[in-house]
Amino acid sequence: MNIKLTLQEIIDKLSEQSGQSKKISENFLRILIDVIEEGLKKDGIAKVKGLGTFKIIIFPYAYNNSFGVFLYR
Repeated sequence: MNIKLTLQEIIDKLSEQSGQSKKISENFLRILIDVIEEGLKKDGIAKVKGLGTFKIIIFPYAYNNSFGVFLYR
């Protein structure tokens, strides 16, 4: 599955499927994102049962297409 959704689209879908207002859905989603972010900052990993595992992955280098070069850390 390769679907890209904006934050607003997720809020709209959450509101529609839960029957809650968009404001309540937005607050829920923002709190969820904050909790995941806190876990990532603290431990580098955040697990949400039924949703997935979020990890910080640091690559030793990145490729810059504009310049055709590798950028090393």
